[in-house]
Amino acid sequence: MTYTTNAISEIKDHLDVVSCLQHFGVRVPEKGRNVVACLCPFHQERTGSFMVYKRENRAWCFGCQKGGDVIDVSRLFLNCDTAGAIGYWKQRLGLEGQPISSQQATEAQALRRLRDHVRRRSLELERFDIRKEPCMESYLTYVFSEKEDLDRRFRDADGKPEMLAYLAELEAWHSWADSILQGAWSYWTSRAMAVLARNLNPEAADAYSPIGPDDLSAQRGLQNV
Repeated sequence: MTYTTNAISEIKDHLDVVSCLQHFGVRVPEKGRNVVACLCPFHQERTGSFMVYKRENRAWCFGCQKGGDVIDVSRLFLNCDTAGAIGYWKQRLGLEGQPISSQQATEAQALRRLRDHVRRRSLELERFDIRKEPCMESYLTYVFSEKEDLDRRFRDADGKPEMLAYLAELEAWHSWADSILQGAWSYWTSRAMAVLARNLNPEAADAYSPIGPDDLSAQRGLQNV
């Protein structure tokens, strides 16, 4: 039996890589915004080199060079071809014998594009125009802990309204986090200038006296859904 790319996309719409790996007995750490490491299920190792990319819905071992998307990973576990892996998941996900209309196929395709867009945008919004100096670590940890809470709330978002709401929350989070990080960077830069001025000219040090950042919790800009 052969399957089209629509069958593969249908399975990916109902199955993420973490659930796939857990189905086959792999222990995937819950912590981690996107990339987590665990012991490779395809070869013996002491240090985890099997990387799980949650948002990309892929996994790859840098030790044995095995992995891929949910279909590729399933093929490795089941020791079968692509058709076998697709048939395996269609049966377990209850996707067999479900004919869909052209309108349904179009809507499903549009939803897949939206989901891919949200995943890409989520990764883009994790980038900030700041230097990751040691003084910024606590601020980065704080803002990304809020991102993890946001991701957790929308983890099961599947429909268009939920995905659009998630996208709006991501944009709001980025604006809030950027203001926190830029303010913190300005503060620490001012402190460095004050120390330098004090060493060079103690009498002029007051001109560079920095203003400390506000309490982080008071700057919380996201609204609960």
